[in-house]
Amino acid sequence: MVLAVLRCDSFRQTDIVQASAVDVFSLLADIEAWPTWASVIRSARPLSSGPLRVGFRFELTLKSFNRPLATELLEYTKDSVFVWGVARRLVRLRHGFELTAHGPSRCQLHHRESAWGLLAPPSWLLKRRICQINQQWSADVVGYFANRAGADNG
Repeated sequence: MVLAVLRCDSFRQTDIVQASAVDVFSLLADIEAWPTWASVIRSARPLSSGPLRVGFRFELTLKSFNRPLATELLEYTKDSVFVWGVARRLVRLRHGFELTAHGPSRCQLHHRESAWGLLAPPSWLLKRRICQINQQWSADVVGYFANRAGADNG
């Protein structure tokens, strides 16, 4: 009941990336490399072994919060859906990316974050900061491929 009543959709954004969905997904799926291109990430490391799959656990630390968050993949479809978060009885956090291919070298990046249950009220209070972090993260994805395309053309 608590999950159904309390919900905060703290972030929704769609961007066009000048790269294939396969290439963008490969970047997102390399969790350990996130700090090398995502300016909002201090560290990220797998907690599970083996291939990525629903239930795969990893830890990430945002630069602005400086606290590690243990999380797991909640939805995973190779080359299109990469959603992680926390799903417990009274709390749920869902954060991730979904890709829609638009030809061989262009895709849409759908970036979303929502919180339910006991995480919803803090998300409402922090919504502005959550949006800033996620906007930068999306911009980093877009910029990564724009810079790569510029290097290839230059």
